[in-house]
Amino acid sequence: MAEKKNDKKTTRVAKSKSEQKKQLAGFAVGAAAAGAAAAAAAGKGKSKKKKKTIAVVAVILVLAVIACGALYYYDITPFNFELGSSYGFKYYKNAVKKVVSTVDGELIVHMIDVHQGDSILLQLPDGKNMLIDGGDKDSKIAAHIINYLFDYTDLKDENGKITLDYVMLTHTDADHCGSLDNVIAHEDIDVKNVYRPMVVAESKYFSNDPLKEYAEEMNYAVDTVTTQAYSDFMNAVYGEPTLENVYYNLEGMTIGGEDAGYIFYFYNPSVEMYKTISTAKQKNNVSPMMLLEFNGRRILLTGDSDEEAEDNFIENVSNRLFDNDFDGDVDVLKVAHHGGRESTKQELLDMLMPEYAMISCGENSYGHPRPETLEKLAAKNTRVYCTYRKYSTGAEDYPYSSDKFDGNIRMKVDSEGNISFDFVADLIESAKTTASSNKSGELLRAAFMGLRRRFCA
Repeated sequence: MAEKKNDKKTTRVAKSKSEQKKQLAGFAVGAAAAGAAAAAAAGKGKSKKKKKTIAVVAVILVLAVIACGALYYYDITPFNFELGSSYGFKYYKNAVKKVVSTVDGELIVHMIDVHQGDSILLQLPDGKNMLIDGGDKDSKIAAHIINYLFDYTDLKDENGKITLDYVMLTHTDADHCGSLDNVIAHEDIDVKNVYRPMVVAESKYFSNDPLKEYAEEMNYAVDTVTTQAYSDFMNAVYGEPTLENVYYNLEGMTIGGEDAGYIFYFYNPSVEMYKTISTAKQKNNVSPMMLLEFNGRRILLTGDSDEEAEDNFIENVSNRLFDNDFDGDVDVLKVAHHGGRESTKQELLDMLMPEYAMISCGENSYGHPRPETLEKLAAKNTRVYCTYRKYSTGAEDYPYSSDKFDGNIRMKVDSEGNISFDFVADLIESAKTTASSNKSGELLRAAFMGLRRRFCA
């Protein structure tokens, strides 16, 4: 089960303009003080040569203080860089944690790098959030998801706790539900609402699934999954003390609305699709295909949907399942099943015509993302962002280590409907660089004190 201990890490939030002005003024005063001190020292009976040396050192120190002040003022650190504005990629390999703050009228989608699996965090414009899936059953993956929530978002409250308004499991595969139990059971994470597959969990680990009674009442035919990963997820859900509601993923549902400023439409799955899920395809096809609309933009989330689910989606759009004006065109497509060959069929792409695509995968034996999937996306001029970054359009030479969690993708839709993407550095490298940065700071201070003793004695 999940760890009950959370090692808090220091975070840094983007500074306001007023804070920047105060800090810049402080640096200016510091620079002036450093210069004045050096000048005073230069006039205390030193030889002409030594006075000249002191003056040069004073100028260098003043310039260094001003440069550091400017870097801090503009929130720039020495090892940040961008890979060209045309790519829209940014890379952060420094000690500063890039905490994202949500503002009114802003949507942030985090595709968390869980290697070969899925985990997506949505920060919604009304201040609510949704975590969809939780990667494979692996202690490192669980730790990474939890650390990401605490260190790379502004979800923490004043007590250091996080409340997840919605947690969704798309389907029962271990690479989607594996570490969700750790997240839900974490002592500093509270969960309010859970969306789950309408699939009974039945094993020695969990045997009293409330779905059985519900399915009987509704006269639904449902199937059973006996894996430990799915049972662990159920134990965490029904053992969560802050849980308010549990919902079953079904077409025709919505989340949000006009008051919230956004809306989710569930176009998949149907009740019929839950009857038999004995094959891998059948398990994948109960993944919800959800349309998220916000500020004139449309994002399609797909889980591991295969062809049957895509056919159901196309039919539901054509038959106007919802009273909206959606005709199939989207701005962003979360590519189903890690870019597998049996998803993202041509008919679906012809309907969607996405400008951007997001793929979650890692090194794997399946060949994900499949070349034919990438070729179909390229034919639509779709820009691809992949957690396995070598498959991201225009980022073949991007610094990346496939065995670390450094392919986290962050997509933002701002209050004017503008879409932007960037990558977020891995926690492991940031932690290493933090230690290195602290050590460098100590060495710099020691050098400064040495110069002071040398020339101002």
